[in-house]
Amino acid sequence: MSQELQGEHAEDDERGLHLRKPVSVERDEVQKSFDRRAAGFVETLGIEFVSGTPYRIEGVMMVKDSIRQPHGFLHGGATLALLETLASAGTELWTNLDEELLFGVDVHVRHRNSVAEGAVHGFAEFERQEMSKTGAIKQFWKVYALDEQGLTVSEGEVVTKIVSREYLAKRRERNAQRSA
Repeated sequence: MSQELQGEHAEDDERGLHLRKPVSVERDEVQKSFDRRAAGFVETLGIEFVSGTPYRIEGVMMVKDSIRQPHGFLHGGATLALLETLASAGTELWTNLDEELLFGVDVHVRHRNSVAEGAVHGFAEFERQEMSKTGAIKQFWKVYALDEQGLTVSEGEVVTKIVSREYLAKRRERNAQRSA
C-alpha cells in the first residue's frame, strides 16, 4: 500500500484526511478473528471473547492460580496481555489478511486496583489511526480492564500497526543481504 490510503477500504474524514475503513463488520468475520486467537497464549490465559465490532472489542479472563503473582493477585502482565489481545483482535477487522499483517507495537497501561479472584472484563475501543513513515497504518486503542464490581483494574492505550506483506518481505530480504 502506498503512503496514501486508497481504494474501497479508505474514506475522507471531516478534516479531509484519507483514512482506512474497516475491512469487515460482519459478525462472522468478528467471530473468525476471535477463533484465530482462541489457542496458544490466549487459551493459556483463559481469555474469552464476548463481543466485538471494528470499533469496540470485549473479552473476559478469569483470575486463576496460573496467572496470579506470588502474593495471590492477578499478575499485571496477564492484564496487559488481555488488553493487547483485544486491541489486536479489533485491528484485525481493519486488516486485509491476504495482503497485510498486524502487530502490537506500543502499550501504555496503568494498573489502578488489584484483583485476587473472579473475572476481569477487558475492553478495547478504537480511538484513531494515522499513517506511519513506512506506509503502515498505526491504530490507537483505548483499553481498560474492570473487576466484577466495575472498578477499574487497569487502563491505558495500545498502539497496533497494519503492515503490508510486501513491505515485510522486502525488509526480510534487506536484512538477509546485510547479514550475508
